[in-house]
Amino acid sequence: MNYPTAGIIPKLIALLALLAAIGAAALLLPAGGNPPPAAAQTIGQTDYDRNDNGLIDISSIAQLNAIRHDLDGDGRATHADYLAAFPDRTGLMGCPASGCNGYELTQSLTFPASGLHSTWTPAGRLRTTFHGNGYTISDLRIEQSGGDNIHVGLFREMGNGGYIRDLGLIDPAVTSTTGQTNLGNTGALVGRIDTGGRIDTSYVQGGRIHADGDTAHVGGLAGYSRGVIRASYSTAALDPGTGVDTWAGSLVGWVRNAGRVIASYGAGPVTGTPTGSNSYFAGLVGAVTNGGAISLSYCDSQVSTRTQTNCVGLVGTGGAVAGPITATSTNTTGLQAPTDYEGIYENWNIDLFDDPRGDHPWKFGTATEYPTLNTPAQRAALLPDYDRDDDGLIEIASLAQLDAIRDDINDDGHIDGKGDATSTAFIAAFPDRATSTNYLMGCPDGECKGYELTADLTFSATATAWTPLANQQGRTFKADFDGNGHTITDLRVSVTAGYAGLFGR
Repeated sequence: MNYPTAGIIPKLIALLALLAAIGAAALLLPAGGNPPPAAAQTIGQTDYDRNDNGLIDISSIAQLNAIRHDLDGDGRATHADYLAAFPDRTGLMGCPASGCNGYELTQSLTFPASGLHSTWTPAGRLRTTFHGNGYTISDLRIEQSGGDNIHVGLFREMGNGGYIRDLGLIDPAVTSTTGQTNLGNTGALVGRIDTGGRIDTSYVQGGRIHADGDTAHVGGLAGYSRGVIRASYSTAALDPGTGVDTWAGSLVGWVRNAGRVIASYGAGPVTGTPTGSNSYFAGLVGAVTNGGAISLSYCDSQVSTRTQTNCVGLVGTGGAVAGPITATSTNTTGLQAPTDYEGIYENWNIDLFDDPRGDHPWKFGTATEYPTLNTPAQRAALLPDYDRDDDGLIEIASLAQLDAIRDDINDDGHIDGKGDATSTAFIAAFPDRATSTNYLMGCPDGECKGYELTADLTFSATATAWTPLANQQGRTFKADFDGNGHTITDLRVSVTAGYAGLFGR
């Protein structure tokens, strides 16, 4: 019998070459047989940054717990708990090429009543972003005892670069007790915030915080702060104990140095009676010293049972220099009655995220409710977004908007597509947008790079002839323009000088 050997030999040669290549690749594997980190996410790996914003997604208590092993948020931790919480990653988390730089919640979390993680050990020193995305963490339970100079909260401390935003804690139960001196700082969210740490649009709703010992600084949100707290609140009940040098406030125990509290309030009961000549309880902040400052902030004197007229128990002591304080004590009705940015809240629509229009952080209910905070999605719905698909291209849906492009020129006279024009026509075409130093059209991070059509456009027969975009000498269209498959019909151009076309140059 004759065999078709002519076809088999080349196939055998190819097979041997393939086996040799596989063997060579195996020699390159590190101990344990795991492949080296790749330059990009590969098939079989889990993407823990699905929106590619550099923030690692947190969707479980186990993942929240794992953060303690990577408090700078680069996703490179190798602790067993971290690898178990983020499996199938081989060194990559799915972040963009620039790397990971923090964490974000992708859903609300609730601590279990018993078993694993039912009692939380405070995480260490946060040095990166933790974005709550408007979600909440419920039933946080901390029981800390013993030791000097300790810090207690969801995070023990926030260092320079630590940033918490859009996070709510619901009904936390925090207890910190010791018989020794220098107890430290206790808050539901953070024990101690150092210079460069920041909290925006975050809150503690309900729950109880107790810290018993000498030299204790106790607050609903944070125990001690040299950082900045803006558009935040606490309604947690404070039971500060009877330490010799205890400073307690519904929102923060002690604000000093570069510490700032801006457009915030405290409406949680602060019970007990301070003992000792250097103990102060207050409805907002227990102590403000060494240049710390409070502005546009309020406390509810009826709820807290603290009667200080400025919500602050201590304004400088022992030679310390207090910062400016514009915190006002008012009754429950005074805090609840305004139902918009009016009255005591007239200046609360502050610029938090680089939008001079204000970011609408607050949500006002009826005249019998305290203000609460809008989630990022709710804030976005209140502001026009001219880049709904977040591709950096400003959306064009009308001839007026198409015409307004001509005013979007940079200092060199070229059309750059950044959306920062201040002409009357541009503002009319894109209303309710910034006209000050920062011009946000809804583009990611405020960085617009051009335009795109979102509808077909048709010029009317009676329309004035079109003057080409960038038709003057020295001007050029230097941005992107994506038609998205749409059309522009009945364009009529008439020029006596310069360049002719929809775009001149």
